[in-house]
Amino acid sequence: MSHAVLGGSNCFRWANCAGSVALLHLIPPGLPTEAAEQGTAAHWIVETRLNHWKEHERDFDGVWPSYAPNNVSLYDEMFEATDVMVEYVADLCALNWGNTWMERRVSLSDEMFGTLDVGSYSPMYRHLDVFDYKHGRMFVPAVDNYQGAFYMVGAVRDLQERGLPLPLTVTFHIIQPNCYHHEGFIRKWTLTLEELYTWWEKIWAAAQRAGTHEFNTGSWCEYCPGTASCKAHWEKTQGYLNQVIAMQPLESPSAEQIAERKRMLDEAMTFIKQQQQAVDVLAYHMAENQGKHVPGYKLVQRNTHRKYVEGAADILLALRPDLADKALKPRELISPPNLIKIIDNDVSSLILYKPDGGKRLVPVESKGAAVASKLAEWFNGE
Repeated sequence: MSHAVLGGSNCFRWANCAGSVALLHLIPPGLPTEAAEQGTAAHWIVETRLNHWKEHERDFDGVWPSYAPNNVSLYDEMFEATDVMVEYVADLCALNWGNTWMERRVSLSDEMFGTLDVGSYSPMYRHLDVFDYKHGRMFVPAVDNYQGAFYMVGAVRDLQERGLPLPLTVTFHIIQPNCYHHEGFIRKWTLTLEELYTWWEKIWAAAQRAGTHEFNTGSWCEYCPGTASCKAHWEKTQGYLNQVIAMQPLESPSAEQIAERKRMLDEAMTFIKQQQQAVDVLAYHMAENQGKHVPGYKLVQRNTHRKYVEGAADILLALRPDLADKALKPRELISPPNLIKIIDNDVSSLILYKPDGGKRLVPVESKGAAVASKLAEWFNGE
C-alpha cells in the first residue's frame, strides 16, 4: 500500500513542521515495528468483521486463520480489543449499512490522500460519522485531531464526488480499547460543516508550506523519520543536554525543586530517545542495505516465536482428534508454547515452524553470530 507524503496519518507532523517533508529524501525506508504490525493485523480483523456485518447483518462466525495477511499471529486479546470497535460501529450503523464503507481511500488533492477505517453517512439527518480504530496504548485525543480533520474533509469531498448532499455536521470517533484514560475508550469530536471548512483551510495552507526549510519541534517529532537529520531537533536536544550537564546535586530539595527537575529531565529524555531511535534506523540501514561496517556493531538474526503452518488445526485434528477440547478455542488454536506441552515432537514438527525474523544491529560483544548484510547476500547470490 502506498503512503502519501502529505497523508492523513502523518498530517499532524507536516502541518506543524513544514521542513520535515524536505528531510524525507535523506532517510532510509522505515522498519515496521511490532506495535505497527499488530495494529495492521487488528485493523484487518475490524475490516473483516464489519464487512461481514454489512453483507450478512451479523458478526463473522467462521473460523479465523492463525495469522493475519501480514503474518502476525492472532490472539484472544486482539479479538477482544476489536470487539469494542465492531460492536460500537455495528450499533450506530445498524440501519445504515448501505451508506457505510470500510477502508476507503479519501483525498484532498492528488498528493494528499489517506485511508479511513470506517465512514457512515446518513442522508436523512445530513450527518457524517468517521471512525478511527487505534490499537496502541498511547492516548490519542479526538478533539482538534489533525488526522481526524483530514479524514473528515476527505470523506466530505468523497460524498460530493458521488453526488450526495453535503452533511450539516460531522463526527470523528476514536476507538482505542487498549488505552486506559479518564475520557474512556471511545472519544468524539463533532463539527459543523462551516467549522470543518476552517480546518480544511488550515490543512491546505500547511500543505502549501510543506517542503520549505521551516522547522519546528514539538510533540509531532515523536514519529518523524527525519529526526537524525533535523538541525532544529538536535539544537533542542543539545539545549537539554547542556542543562543536564549544568545540574548540581540537590540537598534537601523542596517538592517544587523536584517537580521542576523531573519536568526538565522528562522533556530531555523525550528528545534524546527520539534522536536515538532515528540514529538506530540509520545505523541499521547502513549495515544491512548498504553493506557498510558500523564500528563496534554487528548484524545478527532476530529471535522469533513458533508459528502455525496454514491449516494447522485440520492437521492436528486429523492426527490427534482427542485433543480437540484442549487445543482449540472458539476463534483459534491455543498458543504454540501451550500446545507443545500436550503433543509430541512428531506432531509439532508438522504444524509449527519458526519464521525468519530479519536482523538487528547489536554491539559486537553481544551474543549471537554475526551474519551477512542484505547487500553482501545479494552480491554472493545467497
